[in-house]
Amino acid sequence: MMNFKLSRGIATPSKFTPGVALLWQGLSLRLINKIIYKVLFRSSNETLNKKRNEFLFRSARSAITAILKSRNIGKGKEVIISSFTCSALTNAVISAGATPVYVDILDDLTMDINSIKEAINMNTGALIVQNTFGRKSISKDDLNSLTHKKLVIIDDNCLSFGSKYNGNDIGINSKYSVSSLEASKSFTLGWGGIVKINDKILNDKFRHYYSNLKRVNLVKDFKNLFQLWLTIFLQRYSFNNGFILWYLFYGTRLFKISKTEDKYTTTKHIKMGFVSELIYNEYKKYFDKLGEKSNHNYLKIQKKLISLGIEPCIIEKENEFIVSPRISFRAPISSINRIKEIAHSHKIEISRWFKEAPPIENLTLCKKQNLNNCSKISLQIINIPCFWSYNSQKIRSIESFLDDISPLVNNP
Repeated sequence: MMNFKLSRGIATPSKFTPGVALLWQGLSLRLINKIIYKVLFRSSNETLNKKRNEFLFRSARSAITAILKSRNIGKGKEVIISSFTCSALTNAVISAGATPVYVDILDDLTMDINSIKEAINMNTGALIVQNTFGRKSISKDDLNSLTHKKLVIIDDNCLSFGSKYNGNDIGINSKYSVSSLEASKSFTLGWGGIVKINDKILNDKFRHYYSNLKRVNLVKDFKNLFQLWLTIFLQRYSFNNGFILWYLFYGTRLFKISKTEDKYTTTKHIKMGFVSELIYNEYKKYFDKLGEKSNHNYLKIQKKLISLGIEPCIIEKENEFIVSPRISFRAPISSINRIKEIAHSHKIEISRWFKEAPPIENLTLCKKQNLNNCSKISLQIINIPCFWSYNSQKIRSIESFLDDISPLVNNP
């Protein structure tokens, strides 16, 4: 398998060749065709599955920026975020004019409540609670223990979309929650962010703010959907040297990369496109069923890891239902390169989310607490892709890969 990579950090084109990929796996060709058919031939008496407390954006970073701006959390204000995150979240905060403040994490990748308390001061405007890889990051009691009563709490479910805690959606008890439909997430449309507001007064205020925003235009919307469909098609019917098409589409800018979304967070054109919204409202009817498949695959990989003596960072508890695009474990630093080579031989893309923790991009514009634990974990992290769309053959490929690397993890 050929596996090229551009210096700008764009994901590898191996998604067009055989193997278990990290991107665009949160949708299948069969399902997208089914959804498109239903959207095109919807009967006149069939209503859209829309919710009054749900607001759709072109990206999750645009959604987060919009929440902060709607609450006037900008210049002179600080926003507390996890240090184990990607630059998209950092840039969303900076786009609102606020200063990101990184706090430490615990061994299960959740945010350290003590680090959060140390970061709170009179300038703190918001806390973005990152629920990483299916786990609720901060308990309700811990949130209630925060003394800053005017703190805006935003649940970031981008890496946990579809997960449940005590039988409820993971962000249902928060006033604001954000989910992502980006290419690497559990359910994808290539791009897209979802804001849910569980407070009537705040919902009405945000609706007024949202009404002044503009949609992605139809041309860009259709280009995005074409990229979505064609990418999934090329994954389904992969072929050798598929990377050539990848370079062609991205080189001619017919396809766009996720990073380009950063420049749109400060514009008014941040509502999801009209056609994408129709696709989303049809797609979400399947989320519960697909979440069951995703959780099933997660538990199979979790069981395999444990049987090999490799402890996942997050082991599902009785009151949890984990839906995650990744399942993570820690490996000795000395074994990382060899593990990557073995993954390549098995045609499996593994990721190091987030080996740079905190992200180095715009770090000079941020503040940080003591991040000793995060710095240590980020050097050891290995993430295995885990999607609802994986069949038994792909799961067996992952299990075979884990068999081969277990001596390197357990006995480096």
